[in-house]
Amino acid sequence: MPQILKQAISNFKEIGSIAPSSQKLAERIVENANIKNKRVIVEFGPGTGVITREILKRKHKDAVYFGLELNPDLVEETKRNCPEATVFCDSATNIAKYLKEIGKEECDCIVSGLPFANFDEDLQNEILASASNNLSNKGTFLTFSYNVSLITKAGKLFRKKLPTYFSSVIRSKTIWANLPPAFIYKATK
Repeated sequence: MPQILKQAISNFKEIGSIAPSSQKLAERIVENANIKNKRVIVEFGPGTGVITREILKRKHKDAVYFGLELNPDLVEETKRNCPEATVFCDSATNIAKYLKEIGKEECDCIVSGLPFANFDEDLQNEILASASNNLSNKGTFLTFSYNVSLITKAGKLFRKKLPTYFSSVIRSKTIWANLPPAFIYKATK
C-alpha cells in the first residue's frame, strides 16, 4: 500500500489526500512560483516529495531549500524519493527556527502542500501568520487545494483568510490532471 494512502487512512485530517500530487500539479505550482528566481525556498508538507522533486530540479543552483513535514513516515518517504532534500520533522509554524539554523532571516518563497481545508480556524491562522511573518517583502506563498474545498466550511474560511495575510491572492484554473482535481492559490506579501 502506498505510504500516502497508509497515512491518510490513519490521519486524514493531517494528510488530506489519498494519492500523491500529480506531476502536472507539481509542474504548475513550481512554474507559478517562478522557482528559478527564488533564493530561499521552504516547502510546508512535502508529503511523498512529488513537488519537492520538481522544486529541486528547477531551482537556481545557489538557492537554499528545506521542507517541514510533521509526519515522520512522510519525512522518510520524501528523503527516499529526494535524497538531496533537507526535510525537518516539524510543524510549519516553526519555520523561523529552521531559517535561523541555515543563517537566513526570511525566505522569498513558500510552497505548501498542507490541507488547509481540513484545518480549524486557529491552525489556519497560526500557519498563515507564520508564513507571512517569515516571507520577504514581495515574497510568494503558494498552496493548492482541491475543488471540493470551494464548498466546504473550512475551505471557504481559508479562501477568505488569505487576503488578510497577503496583499495579492490569485487562484489558478482547475488542474484536472490531479486526483482529485485541484487549483493553486498564489499569494504575494
